[in-house]
Amino acid sequence: MFPNLKIIRLDFNFDGIPGPHNSDILEAATFCDRQDKLRVFQRAVMHGLTHAMCPPSLKELALLNLSAGVQGSYAASSFQKGIIGNITALSLSFTGDRVIGDLGSRENLSKIWGYVVPELFLRPAQCLTSLTLCIDQDNGYIPCLSVVELHFPHLAFLSLRHMLFCHPQQGSHDMEIFIIRHKMTLQSLVLDSCAMYVDKWAIAPQQTWLDIWNRFEIELDKLRDLAVLWSVDADIPDKHKQFENTK
Repeated sequence: MFPNLKIIRLDFNFDGIPGPHNSDILEAATFCDRQDKLRVFQRAVMHGLTHAMCPPSLKELALLNLSAGVQGSYAASSFQKGIIGNITALSLSFTGDRVIGDLGSRENLSKIWGYVVPELFLRPAQCLTSLTLCIDQDNGYIPCLSVVELHFPHLAFLSLRHMLFCHPQQGSHDMEIFIIRHKMTLQSLVLDSCAMYVDKWAIAPQQTWLDIWNRFEIELDKLRDLAVLWSVDADIPDKHKQFENTK
């Protein structure tokens, strides 16, 4: 391993392989074959990373577009102690399987964001000064990230993409509290295409963005940079209006 290595960035970009949007059996079979090959490749690369003896100089790790369907060896002690416990910057994004009708995709995403990310990536990473988390899921089912007990004593930069505020599987203020918990150190905050859950049967939203902004204004007195973005590609179909932003 490179003795002076500071940054590892692995991007398993799948955007070049369009998913099937019709009943064409040949197209769907070709897509699935390519996806299977990408999974095999990702599994081999991640096995090498999680069992490698990385140098103490490694401080930044970016794992992007990881397939939630690939169960990596993230609990390996070489990965937990040799990498996660030492890095100061972490970027993570997981994608569900992009095959229409794949019921396993939702279960995989739930396991990744409900257990793997908080317990195997975030909880051991107590040296973090920078954290970027992205759920590659801009509408429909959005998995729940358990952040109730997470705290990073030195966190100065936080970027969240496609995270759901007021998730029905969380406490109504969990994501908001997670951010405010870092008010003593947080200087930069990015919220990119983060929606707020509103139950379709609710007469009025339980919480609005105005409520959150007012609390952020009071609590985040160390904050210097705030970016709130909404991707033009993240249009929400009518059938998923319960995930739409509230004003």
